[in-house]
Amino acid sequence: MLSFKEAYLLFLGPDPASGISGGNIFNQRFLKSLQEEGITTVGLDDWPEIIPKNLKHIVVDSLYISSAAQMQEIKTLKKRRPYRWFLLHHLHSMYPRKDIDSDEYFYKHEKPLLQHFNRFIVTSPYSKSYLENRGFQKSKIEVLKPYPFSMEPFSSPENKPPNVLILSNLISRKGIRPFLNRLTKIKAKPKFRLVIHGRKDIEPDYAEQCISLIQKTPGVRYEGPIPPMGTSSLWSQYELLLSPAYLETFGMSLHEAKYAGIVRMAVNGGYASNHIQKGYPDLLAEDPEELAENFVNLLSEPSRLSKYRKEAIREQKTLPDPDTAWNEQIREFVGKL
Repeated sequence: MLSFKEAYLLFLGPDPASGISGGNIFNQRFLKSLQEEGITTVGLDDWPEIIPKNLKHIVVDSLYISSAAQMQEIKTLKKRRPYRWFLLHHLHSMYPRKDIDSDEYFYKHEKPLLQHFNRFIVTSPYSKSYLENRGFQKSKIEVLKPYPFSMEPFSSPENKPPNVLILSNLISRKGIRPFLNRLTKIKAKPKFRLVIHGRKDIEPDYAEQCISLIQKTPGVRYEGPIPPMGTSSLWSQYELLLSPAYLETFGMSLHEAKYAGIVRMAVNGGYASNHIQKGYPDLLAEDPEELAENFVNLLSEPSRLSKYRKEAIREQKTLPDPDTAWNEQIREFVGKL
């Protein structure tokens, strides 16, 4: 087993095994891939008291942005300061509370901390543009897109009523409550089975409001966090994935659903639109309420849903091999370490 003292790269962030989320899945694969390329790494969820003597790089997950200033004190035994990377999954300024101005929050609270970093890792061109537009150099931002693990080609059966999935933690940024609130008010609805998977412990009060709406809406069930075996066990059961999130910096569930040949519907925020079938504007909505209306309208026309499913399956067959695409990115990144 790798000695902590010999680590070349330190990753500071939540334990990737602590729960299934897009960020954790990315982090886990990122670290594993670096190790396979010969980069000795160690992952911690708090700053170490002792620094690895061979440490050359520090990568900090965006959840830990508030502790960025601590890097200024870190030097190796040779008095060299490690190269500092920021891994951007999400920033609070990207979707702040309604009473907070996004740019004001960024320049006051986030940019001073981000200036402690030498370079940035982002998961989408959207996040890269977000930093560029706020004064960070393009040459200092590396895009590492998440990719699912290779899947066996399949298509889910056409269930009647249709099986529909939402993979989303019950938090305000994900738009679950307004989506459900609008859905409950649409009187004439075709039958469907909608399952929601996601954590409810992050914003408990908000989650309870969502669950209360779920209990009032026929055909909708909450089934807790994503199963321990991950999302790959789910795709063959569903024809349609919904993403009511106001903003996705990448949208891992949408990306996986694309590789699974599943129809996707989403709110047009952040990078989400890049995962939606082109030429079908009704698959994108401007907000969660409109998504609920588009969803009901689509299910009201089974022939249209069937057409979209066939298109999604055709699209799946044209996608690049995800393992190859991921590995090419990692090798290019390693060459810069």
